Amino acid sequence: MSISKNPEGEVASATDVRRNVSETILISIVIAVGVNLLTSADISTYRGAFLVIFSVSAIVYGIFVIAKRAVPRVNKIYKILGTLIISDKTDKIVIIPRYRFTSDLADSMEGLFLENGAYKALWNRSEIIDVNTYETQAEFNSLPARNKFIIEAIEYYALSSLSSHLSGYFESTTAKQSISSEKIVNLSRSDIPTVLLTNRFLELFTRPMEEREAFQERNTENKVMVQITKVSHGTEDGTIVSARSSDGAIFEHFELILPKNTFITRNLNNSIDIKNKKFLINIRSVFEGWHTVTGGHFDKLYLGEDFREIKCYQCSLEISVKFPFFTLMRSSGWEYLYWIESWIKKVDDDVNFQKFQERIGWEQSLTNVIVTKNLNILRKKAEEKLAGAIDAPPQDD
Repeated sequence: MSISKNPEGEVASATDVRRNVSETILISIVIAVGVNLLTSADISTYRGAFLVIFSVSAIVYGIFVIAKRAVPRVNKIYKILGTLIISDKTDKIVIIPRYRFTSDLADSMEGLFLENGAYKALWNRSEIIDVNTYETQAEFNSLPARNKFIIEAIEYYALSSLSSHLSGYFESTTAKQSISSEKIVNLSRSDIPTVLLTNRFLELFTRPMEEREAFQERNTENKVMVQITKVSHGTEDGTIVSARSSDGAIFEHFELILPKNTFITRNLNNSIDIKNKKFLINIRSVFEGWHTVTGGHFDKLYLGEDFREIKCYQCSLEISVKFPFFTLMRSSGWEYLYWIESWIKKVDDDVNFQKFQERIGWEQSLTNVIVTKNLNILRKKAEEKLAGAIDAPPQDD
């Protein structure tokens, strides 16, 4: 017989299922009665008029209850927890191999500081402190420079990821067959609200290369430049969508391809709203300076770092998704919204540190290390015991 690891969870789940089934049966009966009365009522009589009102009320009530149960399932807040490690020796973000989130943030920091020495000086003079929250712009502005740089770097990761994901989604062959170009809009750097450009990473990296000293020809002669150009219908159209120099300078062609009549705003708590009459997405990058742990010996065995020379911090991306009731009732137009779920999944794959450790099989690897270590200890003891027995003087008869 097997015993459930979480019996309370199983009981709660069974109770929820039973309650949902009971509610579904009850709602079905109410709607069926309402429809039956509505079709048989004679509105020419007082009694018939009363039955019409009663039946319509029953049908509306049933639909309302169904909607009330459906909305919380699709309207969600995703809190994706990540981990950030900063070296005390270098004052830089430690890149965790195969954990893309840290490499993206480290590259962004390096690219920003390369082109603006004043920002690097701010980072060097500042310290990370733990804060409870920053719900207003004034509270955000009062944060230490390091906290703000990290918050902006996380936000830039989210926006850059969204930009590339939207382009890939709406410009795919499958999407082009079902999506009308008249129902989407392409927002470039010049179209996005200036409040987004308060993000120093976004403002610098999306600025045209001809306006930046790091990408002038006289400064690139001895550098290796990697450029990615846009491909449309199988051919390159010449637009440079990304460029990197060997010393760390970054250029990103920023665009957001969104359903028409979508607006982007920044809120007082420094989060970003992407709003359309069909949906509302809120993106908030969170870094409060709280320390975290990475698990047994992760720093030593996987990173080759001394835990006394690094600091581990928790960070997160909070993504809220809301759909108005009328959107849920629509049977068409969902092809303009499927990108939301796939983008959140991509962010979760990149940022979620627990998922990352599961993906690389860290617990299994740690178990193998422990077993191997103990086997070596036992082997060494056995060898020492055998050597002692060989070296021991012979016993007299």
